[in-house]
Amino acid sequence: MNIKEYKKQLKEQALFPIKNNFDKLDYQDYLPVRKTQFWFRFKYLGYSFSLIVLFVISFFIYTNLTPYTSLSIQINPEINLTFNRYLRVIKVEGADESSQELINDINIKNKSIDDALESIYDQSKEFDYTFENNLYVLFGIYDSKNVDEITKRIESSFSEDIKAIIITDEIISTTDVSRMEESAILTPEFSLESEGSVEDSFFAEIISLEEALSQYGVSQTKYTLVYNIFQTNTQYNTPADFINLLEMEIYELYLIYNNQN
Repeated sequence: MNIKEYKKQLKEQALFPIKNNFDKLDYQDYLPVRKTQFWFRFKYLGYSFSLIVLFVISFFIYTNLTPYTSLSIQINPEINLTFNRYLRVIKVEGADESSQELINDINIKNKSIDDALESIYDQSKEFDYTFENNLYVLFGIYDSKNVDEITKRIESSFSEDIKAIIITDEIISTTDVSRMEESAILTPEFSLESEGSVEDSFFAEIISLEEALSQYGVSQTKYTLVYNIFQTNTQYNTPADFINLLEMEIYELYLIYNNQN
């Protein structure tokens, strides 16, 4: 036997089997486990919660504090109320000293339109703004997207001693039984710079809304009512008549408007 054959036999006889379980091992079991820290999860949860709170607050501010409609209430003094979309009062303004005195003793902010009107009626009666035991009220609804709903809420607040006229952008309605139908509003179609007929010049000269506000302290609502009476009642046809109408009390205008043909 030569040396090469001897080495070959020695090598073959020296081999012995060793079990190998490498295929059965999962190397991932021997890797370090990555732990997710609690504060990391809480941070993102906090971000989400903050966004939800911010959205809720923004929605609250938009729906509750954003002006939705304006209501002018004229008895003798004039009160201007601003409502949100839920028809709750978010702003109260008195047009003059007497109206400010009227609203000083009542807290109507954040109240519903129904409660606010009831408080104003009661306070006006205490201040003796009635005429022959009736309270005459002139309403003007402005900048509203839901005039019908507001008109219904106002009308539902009326009692037998409330005599009212409601003016919107398109109609005039009244509590008088004989004139329950709604009348179309007549709006002056002129500007101070325009040149037109003698009648247009007359209106532009003495009864512009700007002049009525500055010289006679007349509100837009009262001005609209006076203009309609002047245009539809033949008894009034001179500048002096128009000025006389501007200076009348609300109850006088109510009686004229509801008695005219």
